[in-house]
Amino acid sequence: MNKKYLTDLYMRYLSNHCEKEDIHELLTYFGEIDEEKLFKLVLNEFELVDEKEEDAINNEEKIKLSKIYNVVKKGINKKNKKDNNRRLYIIRFSVAALFVLLIGGAMLWHLFYQPIQTLPKQLISKSQVNDISPGHFGATLHLSNGQTIMLDSTQNGTLAKQGSGVQIIKNNGQIKYAGASNKLIYNTITTGSGREYKLILSDGTKVWLNSESSLTYPISFTGKTRTVQVSGEAYFEVVHNAKQPFQVKVKNQLIEDIGTSFNVESYANEIVTKTTLVEGSIKVSKDKQSIILKPGQQAETGDQIGLNKNVNIAEEIAWKNGYFIFQQTSLKQIMQQISRWYNVSIEYRGNIQPSLFTGKIPRTMQASKVLEVLEQAGVHFKIEKIPEQGNQGNIIVIP
Repeated sequence: MNKKYLTDLYMRYLSNHCEKEDIHELLTYFGEIDEEKLFKLVLNEFELVDEKEEDAINNEEKIKLSKIYNVVKKGINKKNKKDNNRRLYIIRFSVAALFVLLIGGAMLWHLFYQPIQTLPKQLISKSQVNDISPGHFGATLHLSNGQTIMLDSTQNGTLAKQGSGVQIIKNNGQIKYAGASNKLIYNTITTGSGREYKLILSDGTKVWLNSESSLTYPISFTGKTRTVQVSGEAYFEVVHNAKQPFQVKVKNQLIEDIGTSFNVESYANEIVTKTTLVEGSIKVSKDKQSIILKPGQQAETGDQIGLNKNVNIAEEIAWKNGYFIFQQTSLKQIMQQISRWYNVSIEYRGNIQPSLFTGKIPRTMQASKVLEVLEQAGVHFKIEKIPEQGNQGNIIVIP
């Protein structure tokens, strides 16, 4: 089975998007896999360690993996014995099993084996009663004439015409611009909490917007430069044109493309703007200071521009690919991401001990599942839904 396909299939299962055929495929795979392959699957697919570091895993951790393997085999045997009842069984890692927490040097493994259709009541989190759904694809388009278009609910087709012949077209949920105008006209697209969006600019440049973000841009690039303005977080795949450079204004800095894919994070409540280069080259400038980034580097701009040469690109652009990825990330940083994506307020009560988390989890999970993972570190949560508040509710963090 293709490695990437297996991972995607497994993630679909965890987010309850698997068909019966998909579950049978997973069962078949787990029924054939040997212990060594399972060991590598757990390590590599869920990014616990690099392949080159497998030998560094100590015996205690190997024993834990062996136990997982034995439970898998036991589950497969039970499934085979009950084929006449046509009951579907599968090994379900809880989110805590997939999203492994490396806390205080200890690996916390939690493995559950349950029939798909009969999850016991005692395994259902209390917070699921007031559960909160993850964010979704959507945005608001603000035209230059003051008109607003809710992109979540509009149908595919031509949404508007601007200038001397530019059409705004929605296709497969995203918008693009067709035609040209000799007049400089700006539109703005915004994503509130719990929303993200992708659009294609008139030059073919692709832009992904994370939650609580905005992009202001011309409907047609007519000047010597192609300049847009961003707040929040955005990922760009720029169509390079040396005769008409692409520029991104963000707070008090300027990013200039030299043939590029990059991520910029600059929320209003954050002091530092982070610009991470994925491919190509960009120039980041502030006042009289400027640096040119190479792939895998990050500019951190506050009062001055700092250079981070050792960046985990997968973590920086995880949101674009549908995941949360944490590498020794603090609880408050994690809760800030959860607040934006789930459109909730965060409240801290009591003496919360500082903790660092490492792991990966799909953004398609219900809030309760994400919180169950974090609770393995000794922190607890309570979900409160307050409809009149204007968001999906509150998440209260308690010791």
